Amino acid sequence: MFTLRDYQVDLVNRAQEQLRTGGVPCIVAPTGAGKTVLLAELARLALERGERVVTVAHRQEIVLQIVKSLRGHLGTRVGIEVVTAGSTARWNRPVTVGMVPTMARRLKHLPALKGCTLLQDECHHAGAASWARVTEALEPARRAGLTATPVRPNGNGLGDEGGFTSLVIGPHPDELMAMGALCRYRLFAAPTTIDSRGLRKRGGDYATADLERKVVEINGQIVPDFLRFNPEHDRGGGERGARAPAGGAVSRSWHQCPGGRR
Repeated sequence: MFTLRDYQVDLVNRAQEQLRTGGVPCIVAPTGAGKTVLLAELARLALERGERVVTVAHRQEIVLQIVKSLRGHLGTRVGIEVVTAGSTARWNRPVTVGMVPTMARRLKHLPALKGCTLLQDECHHAGAASWARVTEALEPARRAGLTATPVRPNGNGLGDEGGFTSLVIGPHPDELMAMGALCRYRLFAAPTTIDSRGLRKRGGDYATADLERKVVEINGQIVPDFLRFNPEHDRGGGERGARAPAGGAVSRSWHQCPGGRR
């Protein structure tokens, strides 16, 4: 079971107060603040009240991260059902964690979870049609969301598109770094940016194929910048020379890195 930091306890308490009075809180905390820990604690409290818990997210890696946090916080005795593409779900478990696209394709099964506590990670997507269908089918008794960016991809607020009634705002990254909860960093950014005009979207994110084409357009700037700030990255590049390994080094590092560490 996790030991929550003081700011995490405060966020959970404020969200709980909103839930008790019929509100739909959106917890806002930056990347690295431990939102899956907050989610796991909200799930634990819901289970203590005798409620079933459903947690949803839009990507498999996020779902797996949530499951890991839930198991670490709730223990192995609490049954957790993971609903992903190709899985055969059991809808009678105390906790269900699902990918929104998969849940949206299984709407006929979701009334079995009616009256649950619904916890939505990356809830800035909650206004999307597939998320709305899942929420409607579940008919949750309580609902809360978590995000680092409390605004829809189209710029609209989460009250208008998402149905949240309040923002429960956590500490700023500067505050987290000052208290030692986040590492300080040095940020290097290339002056060239990707032109997002014309990019298609799938599930609230830009289509990967479209992004890949845009990245190729600025690749000439990425490699020199990488070499300028990382001159020692691959001095032993062999026949391919010093420039060749730059892009490949990043790609290899990403693909060789276990999913849990990416």
